[in-house]
Amino acid sequence: MRGFDLHVHSTASDGLWTVGKIIKTAKGMGLEGLAITDHDTTAGLDEALRLAEEFNFPLIPGVELSAEWQDLDIHILGYWLDHRQPRLLARLLQLQEARRERCRQIGARLASLGMPIDVDGLLAAAGDSIGRPHIAYAMVNKSYCLSVTDAFRRHIGRGMPAYVPREKFSPFEAVEMVLAAGGVAVLAHPGLTFPDDLLYDLIKLGLGGIEIYHPEHTPGQERKYLKIAGEYGLAYTGGSDFHGRGDRSLGQRVTYQYQLEVLKQKIITSH
Repeated sequence: MRGFDLHVHSTASDGLWTVGKIIKTAKGMGLEGLAITDHDTTAGLDEALRLAEEFNFPLIPGVELSAEWQDLDIHILGYWLDHRQPRLLARLLQLQEARRERCRQIGARLASLGMPIDVDGLLAAAGDSIGRPHIAYAMVNKSYCLSVTDAFRRHIGRGMPAYVPREKFSPFEAVEMVLAAGGVAVLAHPGLTFPDDLLYDLIKLGLGGIEIYHPEHTPGQERKYLKIAGEYGLAYTGGSDFHGRGDRSLGQRVTYQYQLEVLKQKIITSH
């Protein structure tokens, strides 16, 4: 299988596979390389880079930053960034603590609704990047809901009884963080929830690319964002958004070498 999967999550955030299992599987299936892009944390990158060198497998250090704009979730992917930069680590630590506090508040609301969950256990097991999916899985395990989708739809999704807003973190700050850490910023899965007028503002700020090939993008959305990428000279990427669950497979969407080189060039031109 040719190409690089540039959107992969590990147990450092809400993925179910360790970085070791991800790298071994990717190499075994013939992928040319991949990027580890955990949510709001770079905690798994040191081990991932060590194992990638051991297995002689190309790995790009990355991150997926979770932002919000006009009540919409906006995600920014960062590649080839200095994952040990003190400024980046300090801001990620703030975001992680905000995630933990949000989890506590959601847990309290669920308890008041007669659906208690083991919040302390979740926090201990989830590491740096606790999120609502962890809570949703706990609710399914307790038989409060039929599925993760059901948990979000009826209880913890936006506007539902146990929903708690997260700390405001703008997509502009996310792009600036990636650039300041020496990386290139890519807009993740814009076809899911994204206002096009914001895209042009992010491009002016230094956005280097758009994730066009994503498991949940339609062919029409792919054509739309390919056109925009071409008009503005952006790189375009593909990634599986893999979490180790059955709904998406590693390497389901990839970025090919020639486009990877375009993305690398954005590092030079954006700094």
